[in-house]
Amino acid sequence: MSYGEISARGFLSILMLAALAGCGPSSSEHHWKQITELTGSRWETYFVVTDASFANDRKAYQDAGDALCKTDTCQIGFFATRNDVPNESVTADFFNNGSWQDRHETALFFRNTNSGRASQRRGLLAKLK
Repeated sequence: MSYGEISARGFLSILMLAALAGCGPSSSEHHWKQITELTGSRWETYFVVTDASFANDRKAYQDAGDALCKTDTCQIGFFATRNDVPNESVTADFFNNGSWQDRHETALFFRNTNSGRASQRRGLLAKLK
């Protein structure tokens, strides 16, 4: 076996491992992927892209809430594509730039465990059963 063949095999192995690393349980098992979250607030706020084939599946959205939300108050913005996800990472910047106005989210999920219920305020989640 030549050095070129070994090198090519090594490169392919690295590519395969990198591809597998990107397919963690949150993207394949739950049909959604967390892209980013806002910092600097007592509210947890996450931005998530959903698998298009599960866009009408309420359980996929509920799974994201169950997996991501760790504190009493949490909100998740669901998006169809990565390009629609807001660029802000600090809560103050997000709200100074219009909050959820014109963000093109497919659904918003709000959870307040102190109230004993989760609510879906707008978009697809409000329509799903």
